[in-house]
Amino acid sequence: QVALGKKPAALSGGDEKDKDKLLKAVETLEGLRGKINDPKQWGDAAEILSKPPFTKAPLTKLFDNAAKLLPDNIQKIYGGDGGAWVAVKNEAVDATDALAAELKYLSKQKITESEDVEGYYTLVLSKFSEFVALYSNSDINKQLKGVGFCAYSSSEKCDKFDDDADVKAQKDAGGIYNQLRPGATERQFGGGVK
Repeated sequence: QVALGKKPAALSGGDEKDKDKLLKAVETLEGLRGKINDPKQWGDAAEILSKPPFTKAPLTKLFDNAAKLLPDNIQKIYGGDGGAWVAVKNEAVDATDALAAELKYLSKQKITESEDVEGYYTLVLSKFSEFVALYSNSDINKQLKGVGFCAYSSSEKCDKFDDDADVKAQKDAGGIYNQLRPGATERQFGGGVK
């Protein structure tokens, strides 16, 4: 159990340089647009993507290190159970690998037409953008308020939030998520109430 306001050990120790490296990788990818649009330059684009940080292991590490700087609430919601930020990372890494393989194959075969290249490239950019957007996702607390959310968040609203009172209010209002079973001292889906 992680105390409120504390980062899980797996996500602690972030360095701004790691986020900067991720943002630099995004810039490099965005800069590939001209090469993606020109089949004569697909080999050059494949060459860039076949070197770190765009190969699988270094790219995975880049995302893992950059994730240490995600807001606490994003880390806990998305990272505590291997949730959405991990999925976005994996999708970005896989899409980058697929784009590199496609570009390499097409350039070796001297193929000059492919609808797949644009699709892969668009997917790569969207997954990187989706991850970067997590740094400024200030709406997450609004989306997940109540029902015991503050047991997992370090948001300001949770500093003054009384989870036990919320549970009892939900019970009194007939809410099912936090409903107490007759004679029970715990919520139906976890968390103690005394």
